[in-house]
Amino acid sequence: MSCHPFIRSTPEFLVITLLAAAVGVSACDFGRDPLLKILDTHPHDVAPATLYDSEATGMAVICPYQSRAAVDEVLGDGPHKDIPETGLLEDSNALGIVKPSGRTIIKRFARSKVDLCAGTVELGLYPGDARATFEDRDGTFTLVSLTPAGPEGAGSDSAAQ
Repeated sequence: MSCHPFIRSTPEFLVITLLAAAVGVSACDFGRDPLLKILDTHPHDVAPATLYDSEATGMAVICPYQSRAAVDEVLGDGPHKDIPETGLLEDSNALGIVKPSGRTIIKRFARSKVDLCAGTVELGLYPGDARATFEDRDGTFTLVSLTPAGPEGAGSDSAAQ
């Protein structure tokens, strides 16, 4: 009976193992954010809040420097400790999603990946099924419209530009 180890440390084994790992990683979307995933294929008609909870009742676009107190007032269920007291820094923005239970989810994004705040977007509660249109601008998905464009009660239907 031979005492050869089950797995050999040879260059061929290492190459095969690395290739298998690369194929496995590329075939999976483990940890991939639902908004980023859909924007890759369908950026023109997205209901962002429903990607995180299909029954979402509301959502807010949280831009840099909007204070935690202002976010808490709009979303309820505060304090939202994911938002610094003085607000997000210039390089990030977020979606606040209201679940049917009233609990909220905050999804932060680097503005270099998803820019929700390139245009004028009011901090307010939008319906959970609000539709968004994004454009790919040099690798950054930029929000160009949100329908309905105003927070609930505003009754307008204009673009976030």
